[in-house]
Amino acid sequence: MHRTLLSAVALGLACQLALADSTTGPHRRGPPVDEIATKLGLNDYQSAEMTRILEAAHARMEAERRASMAQVDAELANVLTAEQLAEFKKLMQERRRDRRGPPSDPPPSS
Repeated sequence: MHRTLLSAVALGLACQLALADSTTGPHRRGPPVDEIATKLGLNDYQSAEMTRILEAAHARMEAERRASMAQVDAELANVLTAEQLAEFKKLMQERRRDRRGPPSDPPPSS
């Protein structure tokens, strides 16, 4: 049961990591593993394995996202003119930028 719960938590966190990266920018991630490890009472081995699993899942999802976007670009290149495709990509970049919102203020230095 504990292993099932850990797998569910890891899958949920991996999804959060991917979602956070895609919606809030490249530097935003889900909750720190240290915080999660403390809340779950994980030992050092479990914490290290959770980190490894989540990072691998995130890398796989990012690779799949990039491959999917490359396929979309190739398919659109067969339908749109070069100018239309360039404009489409520009519009998509603007939409991503708009969804991220304004950059947050850096924390005050002490």
